[in-house]
Amino acid sequence: AKASKSGSPMTTQTNDCSSCDFRIAKVPQKTHAAGSQRDVVLVSQVYPRYGNLLNIQRFTILTISALVGTGRGAPEYFKENQQNNFFNWTETKGIGQIPQVATTYGYIEGVYPLINEHQLAIGESTCGANLWAKPATQGGKALFDITELARVAFERTKTAREAVQLMGDLAVQYGYYGAEWEGDAVYSEAGETLTVTDTKEGWVFHILPDDSGASAVWVAQRVPDTHIVAIGNQFIIHHVNLTDSDNFLGSSNLYDVAKRNNFWDGQSNFDFTVAYARRRPGESFYYSTRRQWRVYTLANPRLDLSPYTDAFGTTYPFSVETAGLLDASDLIRFQRDHYENTTFDLTQGPQSGPYGNPDRYSKPASFVAQQEVQATAVSILAREGEAALVAHLTAASNKFATSAHEAFYALFVDVVTRFHDGSIFSDFASESMTVSAMGYPSWWLEEVGYFGPKAANGVAVTGALVLGVVTVVALAVGLGFWLGRRTSTVKSKGYVLVK
Repeated sequence: AKASKSGSPMTTQTNDCSSCDFRIAKVPQKTHAAGSQRDVVLVSQVYPRYGNLLNIQRFTILTISALVGTGRGAPEYFKENQQNNFFNWTETKGIGQIPQVATTYGYIEGVYPLINEHQLAIGESTCGANLWAKPATQGGKALFDITELARVAFERTKTAREAVQLMGDLAVQYGYYGAEWEGDAVYSEAGETLTVTDTKEGWVFHILPDDSGASAVWVAQRVPDTHIVAIGNQFIIHHVNLTDSDNFLGSSNLYDVAKRNNFWDGQSNFDFTVAYARRRPGESFYYSTRRQWRVYTLANPRLDLSPYTDAFGTTYPFSVETAGLLDASDLIRFQRDHYENTTFDLTQGPQSGPYGNPDRYSKPASFVAQQEVQATAVSILAREGEAALVAHLTAASNKFATSAHEAFYALFVDVVTRFHDGSIFSDFASESMTVSAMGYPSWWLEEVGYFGPKAANGVAVTGALVLGVVTVVALAVGLGFWLGRRTSTVKSKGYVLVK
């Protein structure tokens, strides 16, 4: 709290889920009859987002039955308020129930719950974990995912500490499952981190399934008042001291599950992240640790922290003290950063193209539209004369202009619908869209130094080969810029940071 200008903790997150429904919904405060039950629904993050019956993967849709419902009292989820011209939505049925409380608090949610009426707020970051589980009705036993845990916390608690304890207790009792439970991403989507704040303090909450598939392992650490934390899709809690309840909370099975699965030898110092986090392949772990390093050094430029670390960031502190008081604009600035003015600046080098574009895409695009009219025009001139030629060219020009306008409009609608946020969307007439990524392959990212300068590998290269490669590259670059300048009448500008 003492790190912010307002005197209250702040939390934020980015959500790059390609198929998610990002609408904001307001869930009202409600009262419930004695002895009533609360439905727990299967996670759904695609439109209309209320719940699910069948299996969904966030990045590769398998089978899905996206549902609507009135249980939360938010009109955004009512069947009559949906886009019913595409699909006849089904009312949600829970995959299980828990006892309801007399009064539930109101809150605002998007893909994840955001903040409740008592200023309890969360940020979310999906993290890889070494254990995964299936939910009830999908071949498993677990009842809760992170969105339903957060909803119950918002409905029933006022403080960050209360929310963390309740979510942990519910997950242990009823079971926890990650965002995916089929396919290649079951481990990378198995864990979750929430940053949980109230008006006075902030906590980092890590959770994953246990090895039975019917419970959970979790830990939480309090953020010191003058500090900041950053989570880049990987756990960051290392040292754990559950006897220090002022600063640590966690499940009683924390150590036993780690020992039972050989994640920890029981003798060395216990490190939660090393034990339970899923290691990313190669050097792609910098996807996580580099963002943590960047936020910490932006918040405190005097911090002596290397951008290079091991796979689990064990050389990094859990949190760092800020150099000064921060406000919301600082958090926005951190989120907009592309490592500018560092060795890893995404606006510099050949990867950014000629205009310093920090975005990265895996496939080229070609915009070529050349109409052949010369042969027809010459034939008309020879057969019918100049007046006929003028009439033909006038009609052809009008047709081209009309066609171009119609094509432009259709293309714009199609492009912004099918391609956005680095993803490709299709199957719009089906029950659910199919979404696939446009990202670069990992081997290419490593080759061009996306994760940092490549270390010398000691491979011998002849001078002739180097000269040949340099010559070819130089010719190709030179030709590309020459053609670009000839075909472009607009003076290029460098990348400009949105302010």
